Amino acid sequence: MSGDERSITGLGRTRDLSRLQRVLTELARWGSDRDWIGADPYEGLNTPVSPLLRRSKPAMQAAIQLYRRLPVPPPWPLRATARPNAKVTGLVLSAYCLPASPPLEDAERWRRRLTERLISLRLAENGAWGYHFDVQTRHLFYPATSANAISTCFAIRGLLDGYESGVLPRGAELAAGAKPFLASLWTRHPEFGPYFAYVASGSELIHNANLMVAGTLARLLAHDPDPALELRVHAAVETSARLRRSDGLWPYGERSDLGWRDNFHTAYALEGLTRVQVRSEELGSLLEEATASWLDAFFDSSGAARYHPDRDHPIDAHSAASAIDALCVLAAARPDPSTLLDKATQIAERAVDLLWLPQKGRFANQVNARFTNRREFMRWTNAPMFEALARLLSSRSALS
Repeated sequence: MSGDERSITGLGRTRDLSRLQRVLTELARWGSDRDWIGADPYEGLNTPVSPLLRRSKPAMQAAIQLYRRLPVPPPWPLRATARPNAKVTGLVLSAYCLPASPPLEDAERWRRRLTERLISLRLAENGAWGYHFDVQTRHLFYPATSANAISTCFAIRGLLDGYESGVLPRGAELAAGAKPFLASLWTRHPEFGPYFAYVASGSELIHNANLMVAGTLARLLAHDPDPALELRVHAAVETSARLRRSDGLWPYGERSDLGWRDNFHTAYALEGLTRVQVRSEELGSLLEEATASWLDAFFDSSGAARYHPDRDHPIDAHSAASAIDALCVLAAARPDPSTLLDKATQIAERAVDLLWLPQKGRFANQVNARFTNRREFMRWTNAPMFEALARLLSSRSALS
């Protein structure tokens, strides 16, 4: 057995990671063949017929949700043309920069290519990143190419992962260019207090966005300290910490119609909190409690990642990938990472059991109660799973 396929011991139980390594390698081949560009579940407003829908907010929401939920790709003219995506690029760049990447084919070439793509996708007016499609949610509209918190945080993560791994010497410099945009998202609600908004024009308090921005800024501040901005980071975290519900979880947002909970947004929030906690050491008990609530609510006993806390289906690739990421980041902040890394590995193994399509070399989107949605989404499914598996294998090999 090669070094990349050896068993990892001493972490609760012996685990043979060769299957996950093979999946990572095959998924790298699938993504490379497509230049890491593919369909997105939210690009429904990029289709040729979408101009007919833009006069009505409900019509735009319906188009996006229908496009997202269809179990098969829609035919032209109901299909959008795939374009490069900043979040995908950041995710895949992270994967190729992590220690598990050297066995992957053309890893160095992909690091160069993806860095160049991020540079080309950043917005001239603020040095940040957005999507290539308009987004209409129940609470917010933002147009194509306008910068947003989530896309920018994932782009920065890729650059900093490369810099901190020693393979992207300019990573910290490129990432720092977006720090003013993230800082500009600071706002204050008269009832809830200070937080970071989703977009520069403002938004409701969205907990995952607030905490992801806080965590990303904490990571940037480790390379370029700014005491005033650090105080704002902690104030924003305190707002979300105070508004956690009695069941230990956060709602998506602080508005009456934003009270749902889902797996991957909770994982985003936990990862952001962990990034801040690494610098402050004041959030330990909150993280422990919130992590326990999340694991109890969103995963069955086999490790299958549920999208909702109160339903067994769908089992969701995006939720699995986000959970693996969050658990690896949480584990790295603890003296003994074994329990969390074992849980991350169980989630990865179960995602492969349920969602991996070996004949296609990629992951399906979701397993529903009656069918499997095999859409080959890039940002929502396969780029997150690629990055998550690379992070998990890197985290475990570091302790072997």
